[in-house]
Amino acid sequence: IIMGIVVFLMQCGFAFLEAGAVRSKNTVNILIKNMLDCLIGGVSYWAIGWAVAYGAGGNGFIGMSNFFSYQMDHENYPLWFFQFVFAATAATIVSGSIAERCCFSAYFAYSIIITGWVYPPVTHWAWDTPGWLFKLGYADFAGSGVVHVLGGICGLVGCYFMGPRLGRFEDRKSTRLNSVTSRSRMPSSA
Repeated sequence: IIMGIVVFLMQCGFAFLEAGAVRSKNTVNILIKNMLDCLIGGVSYWAIGWAVAYGAGGNGFIGMSNFFSYQMDHENYPLWFFQFVFAATAATIVSGSIAERCCFSAYFAYSIIITGWVYPPVTHWAWDTPGWLFKLGYADFAGSGVVHVLGGICGLVGCYFMGPRLGRFEDRKSTRLNSVTSRSRMPSSA
């Protein structure tokens, strides 16, 4: 539980990072989206994600039980929380990569898809004993491959489909930088 709380506090760091990377008019929007990652991620991981990742009775590709925590052992609740915060982290990595380019409803849908459908099978493959990568001897103790590479690849795919941030960068320079340099060239009397 304590380590899950530490990982959960990374959401604050993501929020600060993303708020600093967007224009001031979009700061509240990106902060709300970070909070939604936790809420939506919790609900979708509770409903589908845990069962796909760690549900018994599955195979090397996917788990098949404990949907909506049905008949889940009480001793697995701390592990559920720990795994949920990693799922929310993977979704938040994507939110930073597509900041200022995604409408709210699309963000809502992709957050559900990543925490409920995309992230859980990968964790099953790598971290659950029946998983095919686990059986091949794959070791990923800190989530570098499962959480961060998955989030980075999903972010890259999102960036490809979303395109550049319109109005943020022009001529390979930040528009904020261009406005600062143009003000510094103005005479002091102006």
